[in-house]
Amino acid sequence: GRSEMLMMALSATVLLGIVTKWPSCVRAVLFGWMLAITISVGLGISLHETFGRHETWTLVFSGLAGTLFLAGSRWWEAGTTWWQRPLQTVGAVEGVVLGLVLSFKDTWPSSSWNVTPHGQIWASMVAAVWPVAAVTLWVLACRRRDERELLMGALPLATIVSYALVNLTGAREAGMLVMNLYLFALGVGTLTSGVRSQRLGLVNAGMLVLAAVILCRFFDADLGFVTRGVAFIVLGIGFLVTNLVMLRRKGAAQ
Repeated sequence: GRSEMLMMALSATVLLGIVTKWPSCVRAVLFGWMLAITISVGLGISLHETFGRHETWTLVFSGLAGTLFLAGSRWWEAGTTWWQRPLQTVGAVEGVVLGLVLSFKDTWPSSSWNVTPHGQIWASMVAAVWPVAAVTLWVLACRRRDERELLMGALPLATIVSYALVNLTGAREAGMLVMNLYLFALGVGTLTSGVRSQRLGLVNAGMLVLAAVILCRFFDADLGFVTRGVAFIVLGIGFLVTNLVMLRRKGAAQ
């Protein structure tokens, strides 16, 4: 445990030094991808091996996703493509996937966390580090007033609220409701930001989030194949029309 934390600290120090001088160089980008993926996989293995049945995994992974995204946005904003922004990309993908998973009622635990006495201290430390780091970075991001940072970085806050409501009320529907509202706000906010800045990538990202939420609710509900098929067609038409409108606006602006 201590050796892993020491290696992570050393890796982060080396990465920060490289990124500060050459943020878009191949070495820095590759190191960023390696670090983001290694931390994510390593955390998953640690949760499984150390905690056993650990119900605070929602807080841990949402904190990790938020920390990666906000740290990348703060120290790696020089990249112009998703490939040159490894921490933001990994954090955003992990955050959206986690949010979609938590948008289902059955994924929320019906009881508080359960760890063995041997792993209790270590479990508590790991469970607290990532959400605290993410919330701290989110508070700092409020000064920058960047819509994408505020929306994507709010995932740990939404998860904390959801987890608290589920444990206080015993109703897993509360966690499901909060996460669906958050994902809807994330999709609409990203879509709106993309339209304002005339960035087709952001528009498509916002539409993908909204489409994913809608499709999850369709599969969650007791609906027939015809209804689901119509929903797929309507969403596809929506993507096509939006992209055509954005491309025309870009052409007119140029």
